[in-house]
Amino acid sequence: LDAKGYLYVTSMESESKGVVRRVSPAREFKIPSVRLSSTSVQFEPKAINSTVEQVLTVSNPARETPLRVELMVEENPPEFKLIPTNFLVPAGGSQAVQVRFTPSTLRPTSATMRVYHSGVEENPLRVSLNYSGAIKSADFDADGKVGLEDFFLFAGAFGRDVTGEYTRYDLDGD
Repeated sequence: LDAKGYLYVTSMESESKGVVRRVSPAREFKIPSVRLSSTSVQFEPKAINSTVEQVLTVSNPARETPLRVELMVEENPPEFKLIPTNFLVPAGGSQAVQVRFTPSTLRPTSATMRVYHSGVEENPLRVSLNYSGAIKSADFDADGKVGLEDFFLFAGAFGRDVTGEYTRYDLDGD
């Protein structure tokens, strides 16, 4: 590669006798690759079983080459869903991916999304998916007030059966 951006290629084959060819200005080459709008997606505390969504953008800066992209979540926790998971990004185009999270627990949860693509750069790319965990108040259903439903969600988070004939709770220890 010279100072003007020209790429020089040599051949070691015996019939070419070490000929050097100037191919093209290197700036004309775009290596097919995928670009991500972020390498981390963070979800803030939410009520159990409520769904929150964030958007991640997958871009293809190449001029001529469309790229096939496939997404998957390592460990495959059911709380994280990706839509779509398999798509074609046209040259110079982008694709929005919905990253949905539905917490099933009050504990922090994390996973890694793998981004496989038909480009030539690092494959797969990785995106960390994180849920920070417990809501910082007793409003577990996020309806703006603390009530009996919040209590059932709280008790359910600790593996207790919150219904049934023999279910009893003694909140003040008497």
